[in-house]
Amino acid sequence: MTRRPANDNWPVWLIALHWGIAFALVVMVGAGLLMVAAEEHAAATGDYTVKVLGVPLYQAYQLHKSIGITLFALILMRLGLRIALRVSGPDHDHPLPIQLAAGAAQVVLYVLMLSMPITGWLLAASSPLGLPTLWFGLVNIPHPVGPSAEREAVLATLHRLGGYALLGLAGLHALAALKHHLLDRDGTLHAMLPILPNPETRQ
Repeated sequence: MTRRPANDNWPVWLIALHWGIAFALVVMVGAGLLMVAAEEHAAATGDYTVKVLGVPLYQAYQLHKSIGITLFALILMRLGLRIALRVSGPDHDHPLPIQLAAGAAQVVLYVLMLSMPITGWLLAASSPLGLPTLWFGLVNIPHPVGPSAEREAVLATLHRLGGYALLGLAGLHALAALKHHLLDRDGTLHAMLPILPNPETRQ
């Protein structure tokens, strides 16, 4: 895969997918935590009229699952297009350890992003409540496994820990991008956020 000059930006479609997916993932993890808290409150009080950000709990879960399914498809599309079109990042001649660390972090991020919808899907399927998974109320997504309280508990833990790990790694990813921009003064962040000035052209 031929790397592009340092002053080149990522393709517009990849930039749009990157920021759109990043924003949606952060919102999804935050909303998921709110839903769990609302569900625990409902179980403790018996009041299942509780809402999450103004949305009834059942509809909130269905919306959460629908967006998760959509994100799974978008992430696969983003990864597939990068591979098919042989799109690589700009070449900034970073030291080998930094390149290896960045590559490893990217692989782990993709694994987490793709595993979260899968564990969420299996979690919904394992619920003893037996509620369907409806993609935006239009398509019934079949469940691959049946209800199981034991499996549900394990998957709930995996889904929650995956969310925390995703937020943590995304935070480190953002800090690394800021380091490149403010301390290393290279075009790494500019390549994905062209509205920022490119430090490399000012040196």
